[in-house]
Amino acid sequence: MFQLPEGGCPRDDVSHCIKVQPIDAGYCYCRRSSAAPALAWLTVPVHGSAASKTTWRSSPQELKNTVLFWACSVILLLGGCGSGSGGSTFAPPPSERMTFAGVGAHGIFDPSITQDPGNGRLWMSYSAVDPSVSWPAQNYDVVATRLAYSDDNGGTWNDSGFAVNDFLDVTLPLAAPNDAGTWVNEVSQLIHDPGAVATERWKLLWHHYLLIDGSRRFEHGWIAMKVASTPEGLAAAPEMKLFAGYLYDSSNDTAGGTSGSPVGGAPLIRLDTALDPALNTCVFTEPGTYASSGALYVSLQCEHLADSDRLIVLLKCASPCNAGSAVSWSYLGTVLRRSDAIALGFDSGFAASGMFTSGAGVYLVVTPVQTGGMLFPDYYSGCRVFRFENIDTALLRKTGSQPALTGSVDGTPGSFNGACSFHALATGSGMLYSELNTSVTERFQIFMSHTHF
Repeated sequence: MFQLPEGGCPRDDVSHCIKVQPIDAGYCYCRRSSAAPALAWLTVPVHGSAASKTTWRSSPQELKNTVLFWACSVILLLGGCGSGSGGSTFAPPPSERMTFAGVGAHGIFDPSITQDPGNGRLWMSYSAVDPSVSWPAQNYDVVATRLAYSDDNGGTWNDSGFAVNDFLDVTLPLAAPNDAGTWVNEVSQLIHDPGAVATERWKLLWHHYLLIDGSRRFEHGWIAMKVASTPEGLAAAPEMKLFAGYLYDSSNDTAGGTSGSPVGGAPLIRLDTALDPALNTCVFTEPGTYASSGALYVSLQCEHLADSDRLIVLLKCASPCNAGSAVSWSYLGTVLRRSDAIALGFDSGFAASGMFTSGAGVYLVVTPVQTGGMLFPDYYSGCRVFRFENIDTALLRKTGSQPALTGSVDGTPGSFNGACSFHALATGSGMLYSELNTSVTERFQIFMSHTHF
């Protein structure tokens, strides 16, 4: 069980309190830089009590091997801080399930965390899963987008009290049972975009598509987007049909037409033809987002029908992003493909991409997908984290020819789990992950892993 140790180094004005899981730990025999026969150490994010970072010599004498100590750095040399205790093996606390009373009769899923830099509040978009009102036996799991927030760095979360995007039941002009239609809003991504104009700083992207008799019909769907000046304002913001892909059905351009489309008009950008030939036969889903002061980045899962590959592709829109204009977007490249997942032991590629920053790095988190030997095809199998070497060229750090794995988070062994989200300031929750538990009614579940990157 991970404890929360407090202590100090050899200065009265410097102390530390370890509040999260150490990143790593070890020991070495370093007599040249320490009087101890062995030196234990661990690496953690540190909240120090010192007013500033300070260096000082280990001794007033001019020794041959002078040691400089850096107070409140991210490295704590515990063996050099006067502790006589032996080494410890640190593990994160057990995962904690997140629930919201009265939300999602069938549970919650697909979290996405970001922070309001104005007040430090963490916000999360997520999926609430319920049975259809009109077609409960056929469209058993339908999805709405909701928001939650945390004012204690992710230690506790509160639902906002409203749906940002609700599902819509429609009766289709088809013979039963194919008349049972529900438009759902799934796999949302919430982002604060510092490079946007004030009225568009908060952005929500998600996949808006039609269920027919329980079957997902992506030809009736698009990647949607809302923008607002505040997270709460996203609920009333108009929906943009931002991106559509290969096989998009133009009947969706008529609001309330034969597909019962809730939004009229053509998609603003046909990604399968507008940007790059590499995307020509892509069916898109599961957006991920990252925003810097200079650009908005969007990752997407591409089902590349030309060669049956599953790709994670990356787009960029320079700030201030005119999201509805194709000329504002550039295709940066394919970040991951099925062969990269096969190299890690998963046969069906990666899904559920997201991006985050930690320290000076930008990271990609994805869910490996397995079909062989699983309970059903496209089985989510945890989360894997990779660091970008250069996000503007869609290049991950590599070991040899393969993307270098930074870390992983896995749910209950054998379960369908993944669709993760992380924010470095969510120290109370760590990476969030989703998990399916078919033995209970609220089978769609979100957990706080307490794992940090």
